Amino acid sequence: MAAETKIAWAKSTFNPWIGCTKVSPDCDACYAEAHDRRWHGGIHWGQGAGRHHTSLKYWNEPIKWNTQATMTREFWPVFGGSMCDVFDNEVPGSWRDDYWKLIEQTPALTWLLVTKRVGNVLKMVPQYWRRSAFPQNVWILMSAGAQDLFDRDWQRLAEIPARVRGVSIEPMRGPVIMPPQAYQQIHWAIYGGESRQPDRYPRECKVEWIEAGIANCRELGVAPFVKQMGHYTSHNGKRVIFGDKGDDIRDFPASVRVQEWPHNRRPGNV
Repeated sequence: MAAETKIAWAKSTFNPWIGCTKVSPDCDACYAEAHDRRWHGGIHWGQGAGRHHTSLKYWNEPIKWNTQATMTREFWPVFGGSMCDVFDNEVPGSWRDDYWKLIEQTPALTWLLVTKRVGNVLKMVPQYWRRSAFPQNVWILMSAGAQDLFDRDWQRLAEIPARVRGVSIEPMRGPVIMPPQAYQQIHWAIYGGESRQPDRYPRECKVEWIEAGIANCRELGVAPFVKQMGHYTSHNGKRVIFGDKGDDIRDFPASVRVQEWPHNRRPGNV
């Protein structure tokens, strides 16, 4: 939770609160839950567990980033919820209302909201966002690590009037191919293998799955972004290791050394 993050597709991370509940197989080795277990005994995770609202001092940080981004005209993507899902049903609505106000107060930042609950998005954002279009600085990404989850949710994503709609295919648990109907409905696709957690062995991610995903993106005009190989990667049927954490693009196979942004990533661009 800092002004500078090692996550390749964000400059900063911000968490309005901490805590969540697992809702899909993608959550099995959740890094955020592992972090909460290590530092808080896991008390903020699971159905009925109280979420932890972060401090007022911490909430002032995005205001500072916004001032800096305004001065430098820097593209400043913020991962808005690395330790939570902002569309979590178990969070008080007033917390979310305050979060929407913060986003509106920081137009120089680009807020990347990633959710496993994409069906909640239109129910939980302000009504005036739904009536016309989301603020220019809000991108919505749904999480889908396998084909069944993508097929279930992508049309819900397509209904959201956000400037950028994307899919986070991480942890990638199998090949995910977007249909022709997704043309111009999905703008961005992030790919990544699973990271190792203290009590979980990472699931396999095949380089061939990512290669097929990139080819699929090229067909549909979607920008592909390969975030990491993860800790259990295979290629041509053999286990391969790409650097220490598998997250340095210089270590990726040339065929998947791709980190592109949607062409309309900056407000005002056509």
